[in-house]
Amino acid sequence: MNKQHLLRMFSSAIGWNAFSYTTYKILYTGLLFLLYQRLTTDYFATWSNINSIIYILLLWIDFGFSKSIARFIPEFYCSTKDLNRFVSRMILFKLITLMCAVPLFFVITPTLCSYLGLLCIHHSFFQLGALVLVSHGITSTIKLVYHAHFWQKEFSLLSTLLLILETIINIMLFLYIARPDNLIIGIFITRIINSFITGILAFVFLKKKYRTCGKIQGKKINTNNLYKSFLMHSSFMWFSTSIKSLTERNIMVPLLTYTLGPLTANIFKVANDGALLFYRSVAQTIGTADTALLTHAMVHHHAQEHVLHTAFKTLVRQVLFLCFIAIAIVCPLLFVINGHTHKIRIIPLFILLTISYLIEAVLSPYERILEIKRAYKLLSLAYIPYTITIALFFYWYDKVLIGLFGTLVVIHGARLASSVSMVWLSYTILKKMKKQ
Repeated sequence: MNKQHLLRMFSSAIGWNAFSYTTYKILYTGLLFLLYQRLTTDYFATWSNINSIIYILLLWIDFGFSKSIARFIPEFYCSTKDLNRFVSRMILFKLITLMCAVPLFFVITPTLCSYLGLLCIHHSFFQLGALVLVSHGITSTIKLVYHAHFWQKEFSLLSTLLLILETIINIMLFLYIARPDNLIIGIFITRIINSFITGILAFVFLKKKYRTCGKIQGKKINTNNLYKSFLMHSSFMWFSTSIKSLTERNIMVPLLTYTLGPLTANIFKVANDGALLFYRSVAQTIGTADTALLTHAMVHHHAQEHVLHTAFKTLVRQVLFLCFIAIAIVCPLLFVINGHTHKIRIIPLFILLTISYLIEAVLSPYERILEIKRAYKLLSLAYIPYTITIALFFYWYDKVLIGLFGTLVVIHGARLASSVSMVWLSYTILKKMKKQ
């Protein structure tokens, strides 16, 4: 593919990402607020913490695939046979790891819920949560394969249609189910059915697309070296993602439930999910298309380094544009907060989290450059300020009572310190690209 075709595919991909994720996030946030209003504090905290365990396990057993698949699928473009084998092995490996994670889920979830004092537990919560873990994990892996090929349109249309059907069923559950435990069970069941149907249909369509593609080039590639590079890259991405996950909501919700109580943890979850509506509308609109764009530019135009530089500038402009839209929507909330801080605890937290997340989004292209260039030493250096700060913070947390707002200032300050470090460390690579 030439440069113009590559940029058009990137533009189309982020358009479909925006459509898919914005629809998902609006519907999910609506569900969140409905549950916040309908459920008691204990039931909402139970539902929140079970979901946190599900998604933190998915993150920890991701093995770096979420960032590695888009980075390495373009490397296999020379051989359809090797590409098919690579994708099949990834999906099989992910299925095996998910099945191995199920017993771990059954150990962690009841133990943590009991430790947090969440006594309104139905045994079906654990069984259904395990099914959510497996179904969502497989579907997410197949989604990454679609996105690595810039096939966002096909996957987005399928997943969004099924999501709308799930939402309609959930609305009916809210209307006809009064007991909170039965309501939670019903919501889990609709999510499981949606994930399994999406995953099965997407896999069938993926096999058909690969058959219609035929041979891509028929060129021989060194698959052994590629697999070794993939494993190394995945391992480092797994490490970096796991380090970051220590300060994300799926860890923070149980931590705050234990340290500051369920009510404070619920306030954090609502404020954080509200902020994520804006941040992830940017991050998920870009999705893995940033890695795919830069990798295609580097792999298929390796003799023309200026193509990578052009792709990077396009990515930066797109991220800035999306963040500008998000800020334009958030800014009116600064006027709402004036004079109402003492009445609405959620709004100051929402503003803090939104600003921090959007700054991370603006700086994210520099991290992608380090990743696709596999500059592991530079990435490791960038994580040092974050790792030290978080380690000291958690060590002294029970001795320094700084409350919820102070906790978030320290955590997001550390995250931004690493993001800024990546900008500085990627300067050498960017300077070299500019000279080419």
